[in-house]
Amino acid sequence: MAKVSQTTPVKDIVFNQGEDYRFQLNLYTGTSVTDKQVLDITGFSFTCKVRGEATDDDPALTAICTILDAPNGQVEFHFKADDTDGIDVDGSNYKNLTEYTYDVFMKYSNGDETRILCGSVYISPSVSNR
Repeated sequence: MAKVSQTTPVKDIVFNQGEDYRFQLNLYTGTSVTDKQVLDITGFSFTCKVRGEATDDDPALTAICTILDAPNGQVEFHFKADDTDGIDVDGSNYKNLTEYTYDVFMKYSNGDETRILCGSVYISPSVSNR
């Protein structure tokens, strides 16, 4: 049987319920350090959604995606505190993380789309900021 390889990078993240959470990506072409070049993302768009399960109809969270520097391939994803405050968590204290799944899609200027990042989001329940 053939072995399946994961082609999309996987990065798990942890954030706190009721807080803003931001992360940035610097995008490059190439497959190794020696052949990588900055990817100009002028005209591109991005989507980042969090769901309890990939098959859920509605996302639990949707990031605001902002291109910071298109010629240098920099994009930021922001989950707002008001949105993270409303997310369902199972834990009774900060150590009991609730797991969700997320991915980031990049839409090229020609309309093609590709998933560029995926993983789990672990959310720590808030006590004071609710």
